[in-house]
Order: sequence, then C-alpha cells, then structure tokens
Amino acid sequence: MNSIVALPIAAAVPVASPALANSPPSQGEDTSGAAMLARAETAIETFRTRFISEDFTLDNDGAERVLRYFRRLAEGRPDDESEWSAVIEFFSVHGHVLGWILDGRAEVLICLTAALNVLERNQNKSESTDPILSLIEDHKRANAEYGEGHQGSLARHLQSGS
Repeated sequence: MNSIVALPIAAAVPVASPALANSPPSQGEDTSGAAMLARAETAIETFRTRFISEDFTLDNDGAERVLRYFRRLAEGRPDDESEWSAVIEFFSVHGHVLGWILDGRAEVLICLTAALNVLERNQNKSESTDPILSLIEDHKRANAEYGEGHQGSLARHLQSGS
C-alpha cells in the first residue's frame, strides 16, 4: 500500500513537530486493512450525519468509492492505484482525515485542526481593512456626494440666471 509520506497533500498539511510527523504508530494503534476500513466508515458516517457547514456537500459517489477501496484492502486484495488516487482526491476535498484513517493516530487530527485555525486567523487578518484606507474611501465618498449636490445647485443657479 502507498505511504502517507508519498502523498502530495502531506506536504501541504502543517505539522506541529517533525518528530511527531515521522513517529511510528503508538502501541495499540491498528494499521490493518480492517482498522482502516473501520476508520473510513466512521469518517464518512460522520460526514453524512453531522453538520459541517452551510456550503459543505458530501460527494456520496466518492464516499462509496472510498469505502470500496478500503473494503478491498481489508479483504487483502491488491492495491489499485486509480482507486487510491480517488481516495486522495475525496479526502483533499472533504477534509484531510486520511492520515488518521491510515494510521489511527489522533495526533494527526489535533495538529491539523490547530494548523487550520492558524491559517484561518491569518487569512482573516489579511482580509481586514486598514483603518486609514477606510478613512480615505469615506473621504472620497463624501467628496463625491458633496460634489453631486453642489453641481446640482450650481446648475440650478446657472439656469435661473442669477
């Protein structure tokens, strides 16, 4: 089976510690095909039964394809590269829980959640408007409104001949 390290999405996922990222599964964490299938079923059932966000839509066909892939693994059948690519694509769109599905370490989810929080905070900071720019825009708007009103009274004044 493919390794999580070989995934293109693994490089994009921030990890709290290089030691944590490279650590082997702890004792008691099951990396068998059956355990991966159980975790995939849990993830997809969670997607199906919980509120994620207003604009979250589950790809049910993709979810079934993921489950088929992990069922094949649990049965001991050979890996299928095209189906593995579909698994990667599904989880890159629906939430990066693939690391947890593969090795069962909750640390993956904890670090990912924390990293996504940091990214969201940074994005919100970059999107916030500079107060000076807001004042400049307010000034431009006020000048435009004043100019329109003033031009209207000037036009009336010229029409009246005064």
